[in-house]
Amino acid sequence: MNKKEETVVNLYINSLFDLYKGNYSLKKSAPFIKIVKFFDIYDWINTTAYYRNLNDLKCQYTFFLPEGEEAFYDTIDNVIKYKNTTSIIHELFHMASNPYRCKAKSGFVTSSEENVALDEGVTEYFATLVEPSEKKYYPIETLVVELLAYSYDLYIFKDYFTADYQSFLNQFPNPEAINRLSKKLDIHYMEYDNTSSKSSPLQQKKIELLQKDIIKDILTIIYENELNKKNNNLDELSFIVEDAIKSRKIENGYIAQYDLLNYANNIIKSLQEKEKKKRR
Repeated sequence: MNKKEETVVNLYINSLFDLYKGNYSLKKSAPFIKIVKFFDIYDWINTTAYYRNLNDLKCQYTFFLPEGEEAFYDTIDNVIKYKNTTSIIHELFHMASNPYRCKAKSGFVTSSEENVALDEGVTEYFATLVEPSEKKYYPIETLVVELLAYSYDLYIFKDYFTADYQSFLNQFPNPEAINRLSKKLDIHYMEYDNTSSKSSPLQQKKIELLQKDIIKDILTIIYENELNKKNNNLDELSFIVEDAIKSRKIENGYIAQYDLLNYANNIIKSLQEKEKKKRR
């Protein structure tokens, strides 16, 4: 263990996860150890906010969180509230992307509180890279993020850690397309969050159409990006999308995986046909 990791371990022991009234025993797989190693691998990540916030981070064990939530990070008070530790890494990424300590400017969330869904997708995608989990949170959001990372490289999300959404957009040849996609993700995020398996067929259909619209947009964006590359991965795109969809449980009573997969494949075929016509 190097000096940097030792410092983090001491902070962790003294103030971070004082679980079970201080009887928590530190393990090699502790969340903060993994996230530090992740930062070492991806050394382009700006870790300023992470280490600054870690200094006075408070963690509070609680039973009182909204239904379906296992942990929550308060961006103003710099506090993680949790029921169990399974989502701690996710919350640590929220902390790492919180340079301003304010409610409405953290990660990709803007002052008008937009891009919440994209922000959660990026946060969860990073969390799964640190520690893969069988339980898939934010399946549509992380699917979009994974496909962007596949086509543009993970580096495209560097501005997440400095809470600079505009700089993130400026990296794309068509920033407005990304911004529109983010707005659709926000709508889906709100609708999906307020929908249960007991919802009406009309509400479930609305979710399905939203998901398909999002899939169409993200596939169009990455397809066009791949076309502009000298060494593109268009031949592998269908396989990449299939793996990405199958690795997520994107159904929850609203849309079956095979429906979404068939739809995605049809979109890719449509884009291929459109490109062939251009070349004639």
